[in-house]
Amino acid sequence: MLKIVIDPGHGGKDDGATGPHGIKEKNLTLAISKRLADQLKQQLGATVILTRTTDRYITLDQRNAIGNRIKADLFISVHINAAESAAPSGIETYYLNTATNKAAQRLADRENRAFGKEIGTLQRIITTMHQNATTDESHELALMVQSNVIRGISKKYNGVVDKRVKTALFYVLVGSKAPSILVECGFVTNPKEEKRLNSAAYQQELASAMASGIKRYLETGKAAHRTL
Repeated sequence: MLKIVIDPGHGGKDDGATGPHGIKEKNLTLAISKRLADQLKQQLGATVILTRTTDRYITLDQRNAIGNRIKADLFISVHINAAESAAPSGIETYYLNTATNKAAQRLADRENRAFGKEIGTLQRIITTMHQNATTDESHELALMVQSNVIRGISKKYNGVVDKRVKTALFYVLVGSKAPSILVECGFVTNPKEEKRLNSAAYQQELASAMASGIKRYLETGKAAHRTL
């Protein structure tokens, strides 16, 4: 039986980012993750485990440990982006490796610091070495999810920005034994995207497109021979 862990970012005392109209990241990630879980059950018949199903605080170590404990086939962390200004928008997907650029690592550092985690230089090197076993598959998974999300959302919504697949050292992905990605579903600090992200219809489109990307990954490429 295919087992997938979905990790709704933040929760409990950790609100994550907050939009100009007070919409909190922790609530958006949970809503999207629940819809994604439903889609994966429908599209794949998978066993889906959420790291949290309510508004509660869970450490980063506890999150990826859940996936390893149940021997998950995939680990998907769901987040909402933020910026200092209201202008930035778009969707991007990350997998674990040295940062694509400084902006990518700043984002990872912000997420890591929210849980009191810092990844030092030595650990960065060790982390990259240990991830080699799943890096290629995580990269392929990220590409499939990102492309399907952009294509799916763009069919019904205008102005969707493809911020592409990137790499950074997100602590929540460190140590995962399964192919793992972190999806930034949009910018809550952008008023237009905040409104969309808080919409049940948009959340459903996101979840459906993400699930389609995951299904495509499982049916093609490196994952096909061992999962389906």
